[in-house]
Amino acid sequence: MGCLAKELVAAVIALLVLGFIVGTSFAVANRNEPAAVEIPVGASTTQISLLLEDAGVINNAWLFRLYTKIAGVQGSLQAGHYEFAPNLSMQEVVRILVKGNPRTVTVTLREGLTLAEIADRLASAGLVNKSEFLRLAYDPQYTLGAEMPDWLVGARSLEGFLFPDTYRFAPGQSAREIILMMFRQFRAKAEPLIAESEVVAKYGVRQWVTLASIVEMEGKLEAEFPVIASVFLNRLERRMYLQSCATVQYALGERKPVLTEKDLQVQSPYNTYLHEGLPPGPIASPGLAALKAAANPQKTNYLYFVAKGDGSHAFSTTYSQHLAAKHKYESGK
Repeated sequence: MGCLAKELVAAVIALLVLGFIVGTSFAVANRNEPAAVEIPVGASTTQISLLLEDAGVINNAWLFRLYTKIAGVQGSLQAGHYEFAPNLSMQEVVRILVKGNPRTVTVTLREGLTLAEIADRLASAGLVNKSEFLRLAYDPQYTLGAEMPDWLVGARSLEGFLFPDTYRFAPGQSAREIILMMFRQFRAKAEPLIAESEVVAKYGVRQWVTLASIVEMEGKLEAEFPVIASVFLNRLERRMYLQSCATVQYALGERKPVLTEKDLQVQSPYNTYLHEGLPPGPIASPGLAALKAAANPQKTNYLYFVAKGDGSHAFSTTYSQHLAAKHKYESGK
């Protein structure tokens, strides 16, 4: 038999098999309820077929694999959490998986959240177990695995390195997958800033992110972020204590509107009233504006700032100017 004849026979057989599969509904008997199926990221067609068969979405995993092969969609099945209606045909199931129509939960994680606060919000949305999420977030080397960058080696946690954003998560998605998604988003946003920043070159990535987290928590107006960053960098260069109230609040484990003298004496490496330099790590998740400000701060001589009460700050170069500003804005005069 010639090559052309063999090809024709193979094509006819393929068409017959495809026609048989498409023409038969392959509806699953005795299933009257929707079936939820989690398709993991990176799952093979074989794994997907077995998950669908186990859930009663299809009744023959082998035929499913054959159909996807003949239809040329083996590499097009999308991960996610799906809810399949009862009695779908093989063709309908594959069409859903190729289109990608997973049920998702949208969660907005704003700038300035700590790991504990992120865990609370994800747990409230029914996406993670808080304890498991924090356990993974406090073990970067295990959780990130091969994605662990050199600049994060030695970090005690992923505090500050899970990017604040609006995410669409799939119910059933693992805590590790969620962390990886947020960390990848951080890298996508942060890494373009690293190469051109003198601050990063001087202090390193982790300390840059730590500075950005302080800017995020001290500032209210994004327009002031570059100026606030300059204040802390000026103090670092002069070996002055940063005296950031935000770092004390992190050490206390709560956000207090007014700190007492006792609060300022809390024994913690994060208390920048007692310890020189930047704290051991970030105190929250900085957003893009804070990261940019810390990477490229405004050039100033300011060493102090005080809140005006309207979200903005008064900046000073000398302590006497600072005391005058404090008296003006804190006394209301």
